[in-house]
Amino acid sequence: MNKKKAIKKILSLVLALMLIFSVVNIPAVESKAATGVVTNLRWSGTKKGKEISWTWDAFPGATGYKVVLVDVATSGVLYDGIVTTTSFTYKTKAKSQKIAIGVYVVDAVGVSLDYAAEFGYTYPVAPNTIRVWDWMQGTGSVTLRWYGLKKTSGYVPDGYEIKTTTLDGKKKKVYKMKTNCSLSAYAEDALLETFSKNIKGCKNAGFKVSIRSYKISPNGKKMYSAWSKAKAFVPAAKITKAYRMGSNGKAVWNPIKNATSYTIYRKVAGVNKLVKVKTVSGSSTSAVLPVSYFYSGLVVTANVRVKGKTYKSTFMKQYNRYYKYFN
Repeated sequence: MNKKKAIKKILSLVLALMLIFSVVNIPAVESKAATGVVTNLRWSGTKKGKEISWTWDAFPGATGYKVVLVDVATSGVLYDGIVTTTSFTYKTKAKSQKIAIGVYVVDAVGVSLDYAAEFGYTYPVAPNTIRVWDWMQGTGSVTLRWYGLKKTSGYVPDGYEIKTTTLDGKKKKVYKMKTNCSLSAYAEDALLETFSKNIKGCKNAGFKVSIRSYKISPNGKKMYSAWSKAKAFVPAAKITKAYRMGSNGKAVWNPIKNATSYTIYRKVAGVNKLVKVKTVSGSSTSAVLPVSYFYSGLVVTANVRVKGKTYKSTFMKQYNRYYKYFN
């Protein structure tokens, strides 16, 4: 980052903190006030489930420092008091907590009117509400989306690890990504993340996914959340042919691994609605249907069974859907 951008970033940080601390009730100084601002205020570290710390350089002539902590999510004051050290540690077990600290100089004259300010972060919470956004039938190219924290938290993870396995738990793969959202990117008032990848082993087969987030600590190490609960996804079958047979039509599809049955839906013209029309066995790869069912499009979903557990196709909850019409 060049110097101009670095200065701009620092100024933005200070302005943001000024807005936060404008709601804090700092006792008024009736007569005189100390002058000067501490330097090198920095978030020095976080211990998981225990505490968060800051340090700063000693100010000449200071007898102490007034410390004010504010929870960015609630604008609530977490601490307001005087310390005589050049460091401060706050005991907290909260996850994904963004805390603003303001440090004022205290000397024989009084408390300074100006302050140094910085943010600090606790360990993040596990991602939630994972869903398939886009998955073209017959491919391994999947787009996942998940929600993070409410925007009022002000907490944005630095990145994620996405762990995928086949439904039987084999062929594990861990993908890494940096966060691709910002505080202006929300869905349903929550942080929205997107991950697109050709996931190994999920073509015409289901897969499981678990995600964890991380925040970079001051020493450069990653502070990881817990893994999210593994969620299973099963695709729809790719219809390779759909053609007329007199008053009927025939749909032919590629098999889905471990399928025990297939359910065929037709799309209702003019609305985003699917109607179930037929269920066939897992050994079938085709079905004959009334010709009218083909006009607005068909989709074939699968139920699969792996290690004694049945998984239903998640296509119906997928955001982007793909239908097959007549060839």
